[in-house]
Amino acid sequence: MTTLNSQRINLLLGALPAQTYQRLATDLEPIQMPAGQVIYESGSELRYAYFPTTCIVSKIYVIADGASSELAIIGNEGFVGLSLVNIPRQSRGLYVVNRSKR
Repeated sequence: MTTLNSQRINLLLGALPAQTYQRLATDLEPIQMPAGQVIYESGSELRYAYFPTTCIVSKIYVIADGASSELAIIGNEGFVGLSLVNIPRQSRGLYVVNRSKR
């Protein structure tokens, strides 16, 4: 399991000043994100931000006929959940973990 202070920490979190990171650290929780796990479905309410450390998350757009296109790939340099700052806080795509490192 990944710890908050591991060397594989998310680069956004790692770039924060120590005091800012320590303030946020109490609200961070490492979780397992296995390949194929759906984080958010389009239109679902966003409740959490995810800062990948050892996985890659794909943002996928699916149209009515079932066709899909990958719009973005988020790794340890980014985060999932930007829509949390919007109202309504709804996902505008399908987010799926497409690769997980051990």
